[in-house]
Amino acid sequence: SAYNEVLPLADHNYSSEFTVDVAATATTDGSKSRHCTVSGCAAKTDITVIPALGEGEKKNGICADEKGKLFWYVNDQIQTSYIGLLDNGAANWYIVNGKVQLSYNGMVTYNGERYYVKGGCVNDFDGLMKQDGKWLYFADGKVDTSYEGLVPCNGMLAYVKNGEVDFNKKDMVEYNGQLYYVKYGLWSSGFSGLYKASNGTWYYVDKGIAVEDYTGLAKNDFGWWYMENGQINLKYTGF
Repeated sequence: SAYNEVLPLADHNYSSEFTVDVAATATTDGSKSRHCTVSGCAAKTDITVIPALGEGEKKNGICADEKGKLFWYVNDQIQTSYIGLLDNGAANWYIVNGKVQLSYNGMVTYNGERYYVKGGCVNDFDGLMKQDGKWLYFADGKVDTSYEGLVPCNGMLAYVKNGEVDFNKKDMVEYNGQLYYVKYGLWSSGFSGLYKASNGTWYYVDKGIAVEDYTGLAKNDFGWWYMENGQINLKYTGF
């Protein structure tokens, strides 16, 4: 018999397995059928449509490539021109030329704000940390320039202004309902005596904290003074 000869119907022996005749693509249907197993016969039966595969789900957001590296994708395209931070809900990632910088630890400036990045994403650190030669004050990983006052640090208190410790500060500063004597930006816990604050008030200070209920005598370089409720009473005369 000739090659690809079609046999009479009764002489066919069809395979139990389907063969793909035309592969489906993203936009076009394909087909499959069961072929006759008789040598040289091209007959087939149970011809079945294979639906088009469709476009498939495109990568969007922070996704891994085939090597496991993280990139920022938009419709399957890596955003190679982007440098900055991107919050995808799971983390606020630091991206350079579309790639997440997982090995980066340090400061990042983005939209005029300064952030502390650790392991490629903004670290939600709160408190004081030394970065770029300065002691910076962080709230949720961002330098907080709105707060002014004392901040705990390693058992001490530091005076913060404009997002960093102000080592020029010398004054009485209120913190948690008490007045603290601050010198060179730090609570001076070793100081006891009289101190004149920037508002002109003299305070009686014990171990760096104003004793606001103290009434009695206190001494400084200029002599003895009568204190009433922690402040000098210049009008008092008596014993």
